[in-house]
Amino acid sequence: MKLTDINIKEFEACQKCSLCESFCPVIPIKPSFPGPKIGGANAARLATMKSAVQRMEAWLEDLDYCTDCRTCDVVCPSNIKPATLIMKQRWQIKARTHRTLRESILSRPDRLGALASLWPGGVNLILKQKVIRIAATLVAGITAERSLPGYARRTFRNWYAGIYNKTTPKLDRVAYFYGCYTNFYRPDVGKALVQLFQVQGVGVELPEQKCCGLPLAINGDFASARNLAAANLRHILPYVEAGLPLVFTCPSCAAMFKSYYTEVYDLPGAEKVARASFDACEYILSAMPGLLEKSNPGPVSLKVAYHTPCHLRAQGIGTPAVELLEAIPGLGLKVLRNNCCGMAGTYGYKTERYDVAMKIGAALFQDIQNYRPDLVVTDCGTCALQIQEGTRYLVRHPVELLYQAYTAGSS
Repeated sequence: MKLTDINIKEFEACQKCSLCESFCPVIPIKPSFPGPKIGGANAARLATMKSAVQRMEAWLEDLDYCTDCRTCDVVCPSNIKPATLIMKQRWQIKARTHRTLRESILSRPDRLGALASLWPGGVNLILKQKVIRIAATLVAGITAERSLPGYARRTFRNWYAGIYNKTTPKLDRVAYFYGCYTNFYRPDVGKALVQLFQVQGVGVELPEQKCCGLPLAINGDFASARNLAAANLRHILPYVEAGLPLVFTCPSCAAMFKSYYTEVYDLPGAEKVARASFDACEYILSAMPGLLEKSNPGPVSLKVAYHTPCHLRAQGIGTPAVELLEAIPGLGLKVLRNNCCGMAGTYGYKTERYDVAMKIGAALFQDIQNYRPDLVVTDCGTCALQIQEGTRYLVRHPVELLYQAYTAGSS
């Protein structure tokens, strides 16, 4: 892939309106970051000039401060994709450099999770030791300041294998891409989805799947990210061709399928799978209208703050979780302002990025502290980790509350 492969009309369409700069969460915190206008469309234009290549390589360190929140894509009136242009430049420049140990560790949560799941209790104990976290900082540049999430005692996929064959066949089916976070850290999210769907007569199928590839993409390994995308499409396409929708509980995974798989990787079947891809709450609203009303949900007497993840906004589907949560009796819901949490997947684990990530999230943390909820709800796993880091509030996925309301009504 070369920058010159980008359609020249895409970056020539930039109107220099600076909306992307105004909404960028990084620029106020890190002024040396070129920003989505200069680092995106303008730099892509310069990339067609050989004399500019060295200058762009000098930008790489600051260009890497992009969180890939894709807010610039959302607000651009010319409908260009500054975040994608920035990502492509990072890939091209990093292709000429050696991968670091930190990039190798952070970019494959599926491999780390598979190893850790062999002995999750022991791994969690080790990760809590201060000396281990200091060593990770010194050796790999992974900050010791951040609390590391604990691995689940049993992966979601193993739980599913143990219960699914015991359930009765369903008339309707969906395929589920659960992602690394649900599989290794929070299997309760997947369990809630499977159980909620099954009581509505919808069977949940789990295609063979790998990491969506976003951590690899963010850390500059275009080729490996594309290989994971190709493998996922190969496994999932037969389900889509059989008429099954593909459902996600992770907005970042969904955004990969809907955008990078189609716009960047140029893989067979990507468009067809993207058209069949739905956020879980989006699917519930469209395919199960009135789910809660029909289920006679019980009250969930909680004061809840809801955070909209950046990668959910980037999909242009609104806030389907909010519509569903508002239907739960007894739930006091506050939708927080559209502030980026700052975590950006692996970004918040990097020593030199930790302070930037926490400063980006400061406004969100303050909103939560001011509201003083019983619980924070968000669709994104890494947003949940960042909010817990910045506020110490418990964070749950909206599907978990939906299932809680259903069980309360049926008990």
